[in-house]
Order: sequence, then C-alpha cells, then structure tokens
Amino acid sequence: MHSCSEDLELIAHHLGVRPTNLFDTQIAYAFVSEHLSISYANLVNALLGLLLPKQQVRSDWLRRPLSEAQISYACEDVASLPALHRLISGELEAKGRRGWFREDMALREAASTTDADRYYMGVKGAWRLNGTQLGALKALCAWRERQAMAEDRPRNRVVWDEHLLKFARPAKLTMALIEARLPRRLARCYGESLIAAHGEGFATTVEATPPRPLSGGQATQLKQLRKIALNRAASLGMAPELLSRRRDLEACLRHHLATGELSAPYQGWRGALVGIEFAEVLGTWAP
Repeated sequence: MHSCSEDLELIAHHLGVRPTNLFDTQIAYAFVSEHLSISYANLVNALLGLLLPKQQVRSDWLRRPLSEAQISYACEDVASLPALHRLISGELEAKGRRGWFREDMALREAASTTDADRYYMGVKGAWRLNGTQLGALKALCAWRERQAMAEDRPRNRVVWDEHLLKFARPAKLTMALIEARLPRRLARCYGESLIAAHGEGFATTVEATPPRPLSGGQATQLKQLRKIALNRAASLGMAPELLSRRRDLEACLRHHLATGELSAPYQGWRGALVGIEFAEVLGTWAP
C-alpha cells in the first residue's frame, strides 16, 4: 500500500480488523531518501519513470456504477506497487534499514483510533481549565467525537475545538451563549445536546489533566533534540521527520521528565542513532 494510515482507519471501522505485515511504500521510501510525504504518482515517476494520469482524481467516486475511466484509473493507481516494493526493499536491505522500517510499520499497524474520552487532552489551552471545567470539556469533546462519527463528518464541521473550550468555562451553559458563538443552524441543531453534555461533565472532575506548555529551559532542550535529530537524519540521507517530528520529540522530553527514560520510539532503532545524545541533553533538569 501507499500512505495507508487512512485506509487502515477505514478497514478498522468497517471490518473491525487491522492488517499486519504491511509494506507502505511511502514510509519505506522515507528510510532510503529524504522524502517522507511523497505522493504515489511522484514516487512512480521517480523510481519507474512512468507518468500516471490524474484526470479522475476529483471525479465522483461515490457514484455507481463507476465509469470505465474510473476503473482504469483505479487499476493504474495500484499496478506499480509490486515494482516499487521490489526496488525499495532492495534499497532497505542494501542500507541495513529493513529492521528499522519493520519496527515502525509494526507501531503503525497497532495504532488505535482516537479515544473519544481522551480527545480533550489535546485541546489547545485546555491546561488552563480547573477540574470541573475539564470535566465539562471532556464530556463536550466526547459528544462531538460521537456526533462526528454518526454523521460521518470531520469533527470541525460539527463544532470547533475553540468553541468547546469556551463552552466548558461557565458553570452553566445556556442557549444564549451557544447562539452567540455558533452559526444559527449549528446552534439550533446541536444546542440542546451541548447543554446536556456540559451539565453531565461539569458535575464531575477529571484527574488526567492536559500538559502545561514547555518552560523556557525545556523549549531550549527541545531545540537541541531537534538539531541532533536533523543532523543525524541528514548524515544518513533519510527523511528528517522520521527522527525529528516535534510531537515525537516533545513526547520524548515529557516522558523523560516523568520517568527518567526516553520514550518508546526513541528506545528502538532511533535510540541506536540518537539515544546517547538525547540522554545527555535531557539529563539535566530544565525548570
């Protein structure tokens, strides 16, 4: 497959299973080049010298029956995968990185979908709320996740995070406040449900609180980690994001603050590349 994360979500949702032993050509190519998010068409062109047609990319794929042009496009869109697999597999073996790739694919195969009851932990600014307000935010976010899934719509097409954050603050959520923040159609559609979720959540407090922003010293450490990771990736000719994505580095820093150890992703093949230098940077507490 190529760039299979969304495909895996669909398969898990509709079939209740998660495929294993996958070979994602986009991810694999990142281990042998400096490109992480290369498109399938560009990868086919770069490695096989073929130009794939794009006329059907934005056609109506919900219409049935599919047109002959759509069927032909769909066939061409996967026909080169075996050849890409052979070429990239050979490069992974030659560079001794197949184990690294398999380790990452195993993590992606096991990844779970977003827990509706945990979404509030990632809302920007949520760390400023007190316990009961966090209870309201947790309930509002969980309602929004379930509503978005029921409607099969992106969550921000239901209600934005920033609106849920504002709705979580008052001790009592009213229709007047909802109407002041949301378009009339959304307020009319979701108002009563938002009030009910807020009331249920505000009556409870949560123990798991969102992380506070990094301190100045911790932000400096994060920059040092990123510099180490970028330099190492460049020296290996691999995609820098495999070592230096901010969310991964920040998670590693926070995990080290809590446990004194590097996070799991940086204990595997990444640990062999940057673990010692990371540990040296994180060894000193940064207030």
